[in-house]
Amino acid sequence: MMGKRALKSLFVASVFLLGTVITQQAHAENAVQIEALGPGNRILGLDISKYQHTKNLPIDFAKMHSAGVRFLYINGGNTIEKADTEAANYYRSDRTGAQLAGIYTGLYYYAHPPRTTDMNIVIANAHNQAKKVIDRIQEDGGYNTLDMPVALDIETNCTSMSKSGICHRSMSNVYLVRWVKTWLSDVQSALGKTPVIYSYMSFITSHFAYDNELAKYPIWIATARINPANPEAKPTMKSGKCPVSPWTDTKCNVSWKIWQYSSGGAGARYGLQAGPVDLNVLGGASENFYSLIAPSQA
Repeated sequence: MMGKRALKSLFVASVFLLGTVITQQAHAENAVQIEALGPGNRILGLDISKYQHTKNLPIDFAKMHSAGVRFLYINGGNTIEKADTEAANYYRSDRTGAQLAGIYTGLYYYAHPPRTTDMNIVIANAHNQAKKVIDRIQEDGGYNTLDMPVALDIETNCTSMSKSGICHRSMSNVYLVRWVKTWLSDVQSALGKTPVIYSYMSFITSHFAYDNELAKYPIWIATARINPANPEAKPTMKSGKCPVSPWTDTKCNVSWKIWQYSSGGAGARYGLQAGPVDLNVLGGASENFYSLIAPSQA
């Protein structure tokens, strides 16, 4: 039977929980509506990398904002050292410029799994690669109110590739998933927002299909040649089959957060001196956007 002290503790906890819920609801109600100026009345976003800097000319972020862009993912890290240094340099200036123009920004990290058959090395490598991103964000003072969660760009399990681009050795799904989950867990614990997974649907179904623990991480899907101007369009419509993934429900609907629908956007339209550029839309309206950028509960 519960004593008086336990009842009092339960009451206090209940009041605290209720207050938290009310505060969150009030914040959601008072949040500024993010303009949905993309195709299909969706919130429009871009993602950029060094390839948008090939002419060494500045990006006009004010023009980007005027063109309807409300979020921007920037390549801010890479497994390969030279590419990582290059990405880090562009990320800092691009983040500052975009946020000054009123655009939300996020860092995406392009990952290559290590060449090894030792699970201990797999885990250690994931910790080390996550630390690069964590340090990069923390060196700039951590997340601010215009920062989106970090995204892990994972679209290869190749660990040994020839100069001609032929993959000679690949990481098994068991090792790859362990690497991904370790990286994501480290980033979430250190930075306080649930990171995003970026990939394409066939890679997701081939390598992540049956690990339901991954479902707690938002998914950003790259699928081209489907018109997002149709409000009913989805990034998983192309195959016509039910995609097996941690984000698929019993009715074959995939719970996606961001959809990269084109890699052929006209860069000049968005203030870029070098195009083309990747185009994205958010799944849902402002409340979905704010839930994506909110601090994690885990």
